[in-house]
Amino acid sequence: MNALGPIIDYYKGSSKENWREQFAPVFEGLVLEQGTELNTAFGMTFDVRNLLGEDWYRSQLLQFADPIADTSMKEIRNLFNLGFRDGASVPMMEKSLDLLFNQWMKGGTTDAERERTLFAENRLPPYRKEVIARTETIKMSNAGANALYKDWGVFLQEWLSTNDNRTRPEHIAANGQVVSVGGTFTVGGEQLRYPGDPNGSLWNIIQCRCTILPVLSEDVLQSVETGVPEQ
Repeated sequence: MNALGPIIDYYKGSSKENWREQFAPVFEGLVLEQGTELNTAFGMTFDVRNLLGEDWYRSQLLQFADPIADTSMKEIRNLFNLGFRDGASVPMMEKSLDLLFNQWMKGGTTDAERERTLFAENRLPPYRKEVIARTETIKMSNAGANALYKDWGVFLQEWLSTNDNRTRPEHIAANGQVVSVGGTFTVGGEQLRYPGDPNGSLWNIIQCRCTILPVLSEDVLQSVETGVPEQ
């Protein structure tokens, strides 16, 4: 298992920083865009750049790469274990690792490609680059909205699901659920602060397309009309 040492060190260390470096500009753009759209949609006045200084934003940026690295290490360990079990040669291990990373980045590996590697009779992990991008952008968008509602003085928020044949039944059931801002929705038996909340299990948040809307009280509605946010 010594061959795994440098790989594990990488995923425990610099890989997370590399992910953060790549996604930080995307997250910043998403948060600013979401704040601007919500300001416009509800007629509120708020400096959306303030959101980038909030503790939740820094926390999201620091923590989002952890499950990505953990999943990567798990899949690579599985590959090495399979190779040791079958007595695979070094060239075979190299081909299998190349195929694994190619699948993560591009997906769509062929039967012929799998036949030349350790994956001939075993499942390859899904196309991860797009899955990660979709999951993380939805999460940051909703986390930004949640933080903005707090600053507006909104007390309640509503879960809005995308009701089509790709939506999880648990998320359709959560549609219209109203909770306090800063509270949690009950979705699939889990407590989520917003769609994509990293506190949820992977099956409940990956590629979620739901969002949250503010439930505007009379006081907040009055501040919308006057252009003065609630304090």
